[in-house]
Amino acid sequence: MMALALVYVQVTEAQEPKVKTIKKLYQKCIEEHKTDDILARMGAILGTGIINAGGRNASISLRTRDGNLR
Repeated sequence: MMALALVYVQVTEAQEPKVKTIKKLYQKCIEEHKTDDILARMGAILGTGIINAGGRNASISLRTRDGNLR
């Protein structure tokens, strides 16, 4: 769930309608599955934070210590 959020953090709901579906999936997992797998719930909570990062104006890029883009 966190990896999915990292992919979709760069697009808006207008660009990709799947973002709305993914947000509903996260909300459903957080609210309804209180007794199910706790790691899936934690992933949904963190994924919600990632996908809404920076007020939907952020992107994520990975760099090495020397500054090379990965």
